[in-house]
Amino acid sequence: MSVNTSHIPSTKEQLIDAAVHIFHQKGFQKTRISDIVSEAGVAQGTFYLYFRSKEEIFRQINTAHMNRFVKVFEETDLLFAGDDIQAIRKNIHHFLNKLLEIYKQNVHVSELLFREGIGHGGLFKEIHENFFDSFISLLRKHMKRDIPPDHFHFEDAETIAVFLLGVFERSASYFMLMQKQFNTEKLAGRMTDFMLNGLQLNSANHGRQLNLK
Repeated sequence: MSVNTSHIPSTKEQLIDAAVHIFHQKGFQKTRISDIVSEAGVAQGTFYLYFRSKEEIFRQINTAHMNRFVKVFEETDLLFAGDDIQAIRKNIHHFLNKLLEIYKQNVHVSELLFREGIGHGGLFKEIHENFFDSFISLLRKHMKRDIPPDHFHFEDAETIAVFLLGVFERSASYFMLMQKQFNTEKLAGRMTDFMLNGLQLNSANHGRQLNLK
């Protein structure tokens, strides 16, 4: 009788899962490789078959997490486009809900990224800045390409992209890390309305554009 082993994680996956757990529990600085291999249930030498250091496994964890978000951007054809404001709202709501689901399903990794990224320099600062730079760039491209001029008008897409990303990241962090239990669909809807109100207000006052450059 054959046994289905498709659900059994690989050794590398075991190490990554263990690292996420220990990093989240103890923080990066206090975590030792011996803690990770003990949690994973493997010999310490096994760690070095896959990673050169705890910095490398931390980097891989965060890169994989960022790629999950990037995939949502890549799979979204027209984020801000639509025949009317309700169609645009539906697109944004669906998009934000997908991002929130990723955040929620990987909440410990999300917390690591923002907590460690903000709290330390060096590697952490690099990872944190790369994460934000990538998302601002992707969001700015969607805004320049998709936004219909009859609904929204603004000149400084980068600044608006920073504002929108800030709303998402801080709101997601608060509700997921502080509130613990929440409905992603409902939160995505409230985020969407808040963002659209801001964009429409900006459109109504396009004669007084905010340009920080």
